[in-house]
Amino acid sequence: MKTGRWHGDDYTIEDPSGYGRLNGCDDGSIYTNEKDCELSFNIFTNDFDNDYLPYYTEQFVYYTDPRISNIGNDFDNDQIPIEWEHRWGYNPLIWDNHLNLDYDKDSINNFEEYLTSNFLSDPFRSDIFVEIDWMEDSPEGISSVVPEDAKELMKIPFHRRNIVVHFDTGEQEGGEIIPFDDDVTIDEVLEIYDKYFLHNGHLEWRRGVFHYGFFVYLCKPNGYAFNGDGNPFWGYGPGTNAFIISSRLMVRMADNVRKPVSYIFAASIMHEMGHNFGIRFSNPFGCDNSRTVKPWYLSFWLFKNYKSIMNYRYTYYIMDYSDGSHGQRDFNDWAEIKIDYFEQKLKT
Repeated sequence: MKTGRWHGDDYTIEDPSGYGRLNGCDDGSIYTNEKDCELSFNIFTNDFDNDYLPYYTEQFVYYTDPRISNIGNDFDNDQIPIEWEHRWGYNPLIWDNHLNLDYDKDSINNFEEYLTSNFLSDPFRSDIFVEIDWMEDSPEGISSVVPEDAKELMKIPFHRRNIVVHFDTGEQEGGEIIPFDDDVTIDEVLEIYDKYFLHNGHLEWRRGVFHYGFFVYLCKPNGYAFNGDGNPFWGYGPGTNAFIISSRLMVRMADNVRKPVSYIFAASIMHEMGHNFGIRFSNPFGCDNSRTVKPWYLSFWLFKNYKSIMNYRYTYYIMDYSDGSHGQRDFNDWAEIKIDYFEQKLKT
């Protein structure tokens, strides 16, 4: 109660769920129907100046005035203010190299965790950030806006594994509306990326934090991941951090497979994000294999055990990557996923 922190089995970095978060799947029962849920919480103590520093800590640890707010103060000149460092257990009076600290190895350093703190990012638990923009409605009324429940559906498989997904669809710089175009060509893709994601270089820092997805009325192919630094069709290599999806396809696919449109949106995002994590075309062979869809193709039967959203046979039926437990020719996507894959090209 003196410091606003707690000790025990879930103390800070030893807790797989993260600081101030409980996850019902931490017992390993990821696929057991136990009505598991996740709970986030904070502990607050006396803080008369509302600067997120407890009265006791200000008076007897930091020797700051508990009657005057210290929000934004950076006494050790390490670019991170006192309230963030206190919350996450750093000493705000001692300089830390936050630009190179990434304890959870999610490729988002402490300074970037601070920049995204309004999303409740956690430097001791893996976070994934996704910005989504969309095109104006088509003349016949097809919407490219990602439904709220689609975002929640897509989060569940990650949250079970303590990888927390954060969407920016208007919370910060995302959620921008792209003027209607009846067919977005490959040449236009990078223009959209630069204008609506990086804002022509003014928001370059987001390149190393956010994945970028945008929904348009029509594009060819109907959905693909790409690298923002080159030809879109080179985008399966390291550095892939973006994807484009046709909303017209979403509506048609929902009718074809008799699923809600929100489910189809979520499945498409998760599939393309799989490429952002390094699950590549034909690697494994069941990934993005068009011959796994129809039963008259041999691949339909060869890769039936690869029960992954990356397998076209299951893209709109299984909201998950495979864990490799389904038998011969299955592939453990979760073991191979590289959360930092979208930054590897930048690092090299």
